[in-house]
Amino acid sequence: MNRRRISAAVLLGSAVIALASATGPATAVATATTVAASGSGSGGKPCYHPDGYDHFLELDSAEVDQGDTRVNFTEVSCTYDPADEQNVKYTAIRKGSALVHAGAEVEVVGDTGNPRAVPAGWLVDHKLPNSPYFYYRADAQGLITAMREIYHP
Repeated sequence: MNRRRISAAVLLGSAVIALASATGPATAVATATTVAASGSGSGGKPCYHPDGYDHFLELDSAEVDQGDTRVNFTEVSCTYDPADEQNVKYTAIRKGSALVHAGAEVEVVGDTGNPRAVPAGWLVDHKLPNSPYFYYRADAQGLITAMREIYHP
C-alpha cells in the first residue's frame, strides 16, 4: 500500500472517529458511507465509485436482444461498516433492463481480483466467478456504456 493510500485511510478513519464521538456510531457509519461513495475516499474502499461511474447494479441476467446484449439488473445502493470493510450490504432500489452499447467497456474479475476486459456478449453465456455486483454508467439514452465488476474477497 502506498503512502497516499495510507494517509487517505488514516484521514478518513480519523474523521469517522471524530464523527462517532460527536454524533454517535449510526451517524458515523452513514457519513463514512457517503464520503466513500462520493469519490473522496480511497479507491480500495467499498461503496466507492471509480471515476466515471455513477451507479451500482446487481446483474440478474444477460440476453441477446436483436443482436445486441441486454442486461437485466437490480439497481442497488451500497453501505458498509467502516469497522469491518468486508461487511458490505447492497439494498435494492429498482429493477431495470438496458441495452449495452456496442463499444462498451465491460470488465469482470476472477477469484484473485484481477480485472479483464470482455465483450458484453460474454455475460450471456458465462457465469461470473466473483460476484454479480458492478459499477456502471449509462448515456443520456439509457444505454450502458461501461460496467466493471466489483471484487469482493
